[in-house]
Amino acid sequence: MWKGIWTNYTVDPGKSASSDIFNATRYGYFSFWQTVSIIFGLSLLVILWVLTARRKDKERAVLAASAGAVVSCMAGLAVYTLVTGRYNLEWYVPLHVCNLFVIILPLSLFFKKIKNFCKDFIVVFGLSGGVAELFFPITSSVFYPVYSPVSILIFFHHVTIAFIGGYYLLSGLYKDYSAFRLLVILAPMFAAAEVVNRLTGADFMFVNDNLRIPPLTLFDYIFGKEGRYIVIALCCAGAVALDIVFRWLVRHKEFTVRQLIAGVAGSRFVQRVVAGMDTPGFRESLAAAAVTLKDADSKITNRAARRAIDVSKRFVRCVADSGIIARLADSKLADLADAEYVKAAVLDSGLAKALTAEFRSGELRELKRIARGANNIPLLTGA
Repeated sequence: MWKGIWTNYTVDPGKSASSDIFNATRYGYFSFWQTVSIIFGLSLLVILWVLTARRKDKERAVLAASAGAVVSCMAGLAVYTLVTGRYNLEWYVPLHVCNLFVIILPLSLFFKKIKNFCKDFIVVFGLSGGVAELFFPITSSVFYPVYSPVSILIFFHHVTIAFIGGYYLLSGLYKDYSAFRLLVILAPMFAAAEVVNRLTGADFMFVNDNLRIPPLTLFDYIFGKEGRYIVIALCCAGAVALDIVFRWLVRHKEFTVRQLIAGVAGSRFVQRVVAGMDTPGFRESLAAAAVTLKDADSKITNRAARRAIDVSKRFVRCVADSGIIARLADSKLADLADAEYVKAAVLDSGLAKALTAEFRSGELRELKRIARGANNIPLLTGA
């Protein structure tokens, strides 16, 4: 049990083990203050990314500021421990991917080879770990209020690593993804975390089955007792698959999207799938699905729901009539990685003007009203 600060609450980590995944956490995910922190964090990230996007010349300044921020947050946690006597090994020991940034970012600032080797780690886990912690702060807000020093320091740490990961992606400084470099860092961390967890009872890398903290408990519910390890294996397999796809795209960057689709459509695998679909049983399934959808559509009597469906149809028509699909289909794969090229393609196709003309301000206000009341719309009457 840890005594709280500023208020007379008591922090009980045992509550997080309840079968009621979200409501039983001590402070709850998506409470008012945590929702405010999510909005603030995402807004801050967008502003920082807009200010630094495509600014390759600012790499050293951005890296220095990010390294200083994560080190300062770690120092703040150390001061908190010295002042209050409360501590958590998981705040300091670099056996969480997010904690490792305290070492990687300062070293990357001074050693170019380390920066180049760790850039995959910075981008992938900076973005994924940083943004995930905003929504599910399992190392802080499960046990402390959002406005406590611990939560605030951990919040800014994760905003910083999400920012630096997004910066490298948006600035164009990151172009050579490698699953090998990623797994060379991850594999030793998982091995060390397993040993340290058994010795200390901690939950480094979130692989300690004895500590059931939501939303990680979902993995156990879906995959069983070894759910977390299955998710880790799937993530590693996904990293390797991305590496294969990335290298293929680099070798075939002169291909157009149309050629890629034609190549896939002509492959033996697709031909076998199509042959399997051309059976009486499959056609009967499609017919049954069509009847079900038609019945569902006939039951939609709410005016707002019908309006939303109508707007969706008009949006699809605008996209089809603009020629943007044909324009992108004839684009080279390498061009699609250039944000400026895609932006020019959208503007040249007339899609932006068509959407502006189609959805006038009055109708946009109605759409906003529909969105606000979406939770109360009974789409299927009698369902």
